[in-house]
Amino acid sequence: MRKNRKIIDFTGDKIPVIYIRLYKDKIIYIGETADSRKGRPVREEPTWDIDKVILLKACKSKNRRMYWEAYLICKFKPVAMDTSRYKSYLLRRNNKKPSHELKQEMKTLKNQWTKNALDNLETMRNINNKKRSLYWKHQAVYALEHMHDSMKMYKHFKEDDERQKKERDET
Repeated sequence: MRKNRKIIDFTGDKIPVIYIRLYKDKIIYIGETADSRKGRPVREEPTWDIDKVILLKACKSKNRRMYWEAYLICKFKPVAMDTSRYKSYLLRRNNKKPSHELKQEMKTLKNQWTKNALDNLETMRNINNKKRSLYWKHQAVYALEHMHDSMKMYKHFKEDDERQKKERDET
């Protein structure tokens, strides 16, 4: 990044920003928003850990913000983003056609990004499966612990119902 680029503090004013999410000084995600107050830059992300957010003052024009967002994404290659999509966007905005080498590079990046996304999804699935299986294990233990009480109550109400029927039949 440029040395004289202004990094702003989160003051709560309505200003357009481009935000950079980092984890251990590694860029995870880059995005843009017209209103920094809405919390989008600091929103909690379940798939990635974030420990720092850098807010960059941006233009009010949505097209200009999107252009600079795409530029930063292509330059820094965030871990959680598919950069090939943004490269093609920048080429279209600059009225250029992608070369054969660039097309191959974009295809490789897309394949790598897809592989990373699938790996991340598999990790999340494993974590979720462990949590859910633990939950249902506790439910089963809870059910077994209370089965005796449940059977006692079932027998009580069944006997009460039978007793009531006998009393009605006798009268």
